Amino acid sequence: MTPTVPRTLYEVLGVGPNADDAEVESAYAGFAFGPNPNVPTDVTEAYRFLQDATRRAWYNELIEACERDELLHIEPAKLGSFKAHCDLAQITIFPKPGAPNCYAVRLLGQAPPVWTHNARPVGQPGPPIPTRADRFWEAFEAVFLFGALRRASIGGKLGLAVLYSFVIAAGALGIRWAGRELTAMRAAALVRDVQAGHAAASEKLAQLVRRTSDMDAEFRSVTGADFDPATGKSTRPRPEVDEAIVRHETVRDAWAALENGRVRPAEIQAAHSTLAAIHDRIQSRTIVPDDRKRLEDLIKWIEQGAAKLPRQSDFIKHIKTMVETDRFERKSPSSEGSGS
Repeated sequence: MTPTVPRTLYEVLGVGPNADDAEVESAYAGFAFGPNPNVPTDVTEAYRFLQDATRRAWYNELIEACERDELLHIEPAKLGSFKAHCDLAQITIFPKPGAPNCYAVRLLGQAPPVWTHNARPVGQPGPPIPTRADRFWEAFEAVFLFGALRRASIGGKLGLAVLYSFVIAAGALGIRWAGRELTAMRAAALVRDVQAGHAAASEKLAQLVRRTSDMDAEFRSVTGADFDPATGKSTRPRPEVDEAIVRHETVRDAWAALENGRVRPAEIQAAHSTLAAIHDRIQSRTIVPDDRKRLEDLIKWIEQGAAKLPRQSDFIKHIKTMVETDRFERKSPSSEGSGS
């Protein structure tokens, strides 16, 4: 025969519900000083709770509420302390759905209230609330992992199979279309970049040629010399310039800088050839990705050449100044006197 589960602390301690302090002490002493002095934990807890007359009276009221199956109205501010006392008395409380601040109480071993199948004691965690991610994965499993297909009839399975086939085919077509659109967009961007780069390089190269021509004209006017188109070296200047080169180290350095730093006609011709080839590919719609890099390198070279021109103009002015200084010294009286 299955032993009866004690329902009240009085039954745990082995006394009646109307026991006084002396009876409670005597019952506990029977456990503590009996033949087996090891007092069970539930007996000790029952004794500690029932030895207080005030708590024993409060406990008796809860027993009556359990027997009458009535609800208790507990204010939220007092719910914490009430729950703590119920834990000591091994009493479980259940919130009444739809009735704020109303609770049912159940003794140890007593069944939960009949008005709910999912009665959850106050203070105990309930089932986790599903998040949006949980709902998403549940729907994903039902649709894409054929959760719905397993529960469908034969006709439903055929319909779902057709639907899945249509979705897969539509996805493949969409990916193919997106790939074509992306390729077309990249090609259009390449054409725009090459056209813009070609226009910018052509304009910059024309400016470089014009400024180089002006500087060469100034060089010829000052020195009477010119640059050999093939070698880039200068021809023999006028005698007074030649004499200044011999006499002054700064003039020699300026002359060498003009010969070595000048943009040569062969380089300009190569730049024109590159621009012409890219222009032909633009017209024939045969642009290649390397054209963008070629134009970037060409523009960089043009800008570097243009950056040298102001310095070269300063070299020409310095040569002119030194030649005029030498000419003035030769014509001055002190120079004539020292020469005689």
